[in-house]
Amino acid sequence: FVYGDRGEAERAAQMTARAAELNPSYGRAEAGLSLDSYSTARYQELIGGRGTAQPSVAEGGELAHYNLGLAFRQKALYDEALREFRLAKERGEDTFLVQQAQAEMLLLRGGSSEALELYRQLIEHEPSSPKLWNELGVGRHQAGELGQAEEAYRRALEIDPNYALAWNNLGVVRHHRQQPGAEEAFMEAVRAGRALSDVWRNWALMLHRLGRNEESAAAYERALEADPNSAQALTGLGIVLMEAGRADEARTQLLRAVELD
Repeated sequence: FVYGDRGEAERAAQMTARAAELNPSYGRAEAGLSLDSYSTARYQELIGGRGTAQPSVAEGGELAHYNLGLAFRQKALYDEALREFRLAKERGEDTFLVQQAQAEMLLLRGGSSEALELYRQLIEHEPSSPKLWNELGVGRHQAGELGQAEEAYRRALEIDPNYALAWNNLGVVRHHRQQPGAEEAFMEAVRAGRALSDVWRNWALMLHRLGRNEESAAAYERALEADPNSAQALTGLGIVLMEAGRADEARTQLLRAVELD
């Protein structure tokens, strides 16, 4: 950064390359798998519109701990959220809703092995939910079971061919497996019209790794149109601009990212 401030772009690039050799995370943006932010208003989406189950609450219960857990989740207070979900289960709040929320929280914390067992139980109860199959795929993806993850994403898309989150994750797993079809999956996700910022950002990352930097920068711009506060997209764009020798523009994007996160 100091060399960049002094206008010595070539030396700045050399130092950046050396930093990335020592710690590859300095020169790498990460692909993001997509989870649905669950709410009780989308219960029918959770059960795929085909199930007969309805939310149930123990007599006198009002999903109080469940809703408090969701509020903690929104603030990234994951331990507190899991505690509330455990209390919700103990107090007789809807078991299906609570287990789904617990499984999602475990995924967010990286506890894929525990989450996978919960998702197997949930899918046995409601196999027609594209959301559950997508999140089972995320758990398998986190566990390194990429082939099984792709199978789960495909099951989600068999149920709902317009499920953008599963298309996004299918693109990510194809890219991770170095298989063809990743770009086509991202295109389908964009057409499906949800999770657009994540989709454009992942697409941009793939284009960058393929050396298609102009297209990558354009895709990061689209991600930022969808979500101007995406620190991840700003970071990715900064990396692409830095490699293009546009140090001042890169610094602006990276500083914005740091301000946001």
